[in-house]
Amino acid sequence: MVVELKFERENRSGIIPVGTYLFDAARRFGVRLDAELIGDSEDAVVQILQGKELLSDLTKFETEHLSEANRKKGERLARQAKFEKSGEVVIMTKEQAKEEIPTEEAKQEAYRKEFEELPLEKKI
Repeated sequence: MVVELKFERENRSGIIPVGTYLFDAARRFGVRLDAELIGDSEDAVVQILQGKELLSDLTKFETEHLSEANRKKGERLARQAKFEKSGEVVIMTKEQAKEEIPTEEAKQEAYRKEFEELPLEKKI
C-alpha cells in the first residue's frame, strides 16, 4: 500500500509507503521543512490541501498547539501526522524566509560609510 504524495510549493512528487510520518516523507523527497518551537519541542507546520482523510487522526499534542481555525484549514504538524491509508495527498509547506545576501555594491557602500565616520587620525 502506497501514498502518492505531492509537495505543491516545491513541485516534488512520488510515492511513499503507508505508515510513514509526514516529516520523514519530506526528508525522503528532499523537502526542507522549517521547524519552529511548538510547546516544548520542535516541529514543522504544513497544510494538507488534498487527502487529509488518509492521515492519522489529530494527536492530543496537535489539538493543544494548533488553533481550531488552523486545523480547519488543514494544518498538521509534520512529526505527528502519519499516512495511514493509500491514496493521493497534496501538501503545501510554509514559505521559507529568504535570507538577504548583501550585494558587492551594498558591501562597498557600508564600508565607505564606516570609513567616513572614522576620526581623521584613524583614517591615516
